[in-house]
Amino acid sequence: MIKGHLKKGILTTVALSIITLLCQILSVAYLARNLKPEDFGLIAILVSYFTIISIFTEFSFGSNIIQRKNASQDFISAGIYVVMVLSIIVFIINLLIFKLISEIIDVNSFEVYFFSSFLIVLLPLSNIVDALALNKLDFKKSFIASVLSNVVGVLIVPIYLCYQGYGIYSLLIGTLLAPIIRILVLFKLLTSHLNLSPNFKEFYSGLRFSIYFTLAKFLSMLSLQGDRLVLGIKINNHAVGVYSRAQYFSQAIINLLTVAVERVGFPILSKNSDHEEKKIIFYEMISFIAMVTLSASVALIYMSDTLVSLMLGKGWGEVIPIAQVLALLVFFRSLDKMAAIYMRSDYHIKERFYFQLILSLSILGSIYLFSAYGLLYVAYFIVLLNFVASIYTQFRLSKILNNSILKHLKVYSGAVLSALIFILCLIFLSSFNSQNNQIYKILILIFSYIPVLILIVLKPNIFFRENISKLILKITHRKF
Repeated sequence: MIKGHLKKGILTTVALSIITLLCQILSVAYLARNLKPEDFGLIAILVSYFTIISIFTEFSFGSNIIQRKNASQDFISAGIYVVMVLSIIVFIINLLIFKLISEIIDVNSFEVYFFSSFLIVLLPLSNIVDALALNKLDFKKSFIASVLSNVVGVLIVPIYLCYQGYGIYSLLIGTLLAPIIRILVLFKLLTSHLNLSPNFKEFYSGLRFSIYFTLAKFLSMLSLQGDRLVLGIKINNHAVGVYSRAQYFSQAIINLLTVAVERVGFPILSKNSDHEEKKIIFYEMISFIAMVTLSASVALIYMSDTLVSLMLGKGWGEVIPIAQVLALLVFFRSLDKMAAIYMRSDYHIKERFYFQLILSLSILGSIYLFSAYGLLYVAYFIVLLNFVASIYTQFRLSKILNNSILKHLKVYSGAVLSALIFILCLIFLSSFNSQNNQIYKILILIFSYIPVLILIVLKPNIFFRENISKLILKITHRKF
């Protein structure tokens, strides 16, 4: 029943996001003090490159599994075979074109490139086994696999290898180990009764969805990670290392919130055929995300200098102004991600594709043109373009949800109210911290965020006519 799935899904995915964030913070805090920006830059470029390529080798098969109410074993087995064949072919092609790639990107080590290439195979398989769990709304098994992969692959192994003096390979092996652990654990938990005799006829029936969604996903990833590739081509690995660390703070908050909601929201929305109920669930999710992320953007601007010095060390001071500008992406990209979830669940794939095409070309073009002026100008233009894209997305959502734009924007009134209260608290409490003590700054941030948390819990009735408790009572007696 939906109440049980929502409750269990939100609890497990929020817990997972917190564990993931803690593992990343501890890992980055140690590695940043022992590795150079060039090391982070090279791995960031290669991971972005192979992540974008793996979108085509996966062919949106994982999303296709989640979208189907009942994915048959024939469909799943056929998809796994297709993905494996595509991945191996693309893997071999990438090894053959190493010299060409090394001329475009500053990759001087074939070993690093070779091992990174395994992401072409590992990422699609990781997404597929995760989709098998989410299709059944089995959040517990996905949680177990994710926790193990993060604790071992993100935290323990990279720190140990770095301590032993393996340098850039501590980053690389950790990047590969996380999806390997996830694949092994989920295959063990989920595929004991899976018949791996493919029937390609059913797989072809979902081909049109896969093509559109693959292209839309590619363009989305290009706008999110293509910036690193362009910076690597136009400037150098050091610039990418600085930019990726500045981007890390905003991206960590985005992942903490929207990944948790997406892993629950997309499967639930996809399987709910009642348009009104789906709309109410979506509005509840996006109001929560907006209230948290708008204040989080302000908090990140306020705390960037403290976070950089605590997590990365004093040698990363050039990251601070870029991180402060990119902090605004927490709000804009979170809203965009929520819009994408609803549009995917409601089969607005083609429209999403054209939107992502324009946004991706605009972002990459601005990076290419303004990278000569420095990373700070690049950050300003990325934020500006995401702001424009967010405004357009809200207009389209109001049309899709059959609401006037004014009624639609009421959902964000709570976010504006909580952010204003948060800013006033920051200004008032900061007046007592004349010496800019870092410990006091952290305490000020915590106390200033308390009113925001109270508003989130109370959810005053300025956002909706519907109340979520009434909604739950109404729909818990129905099955998907």
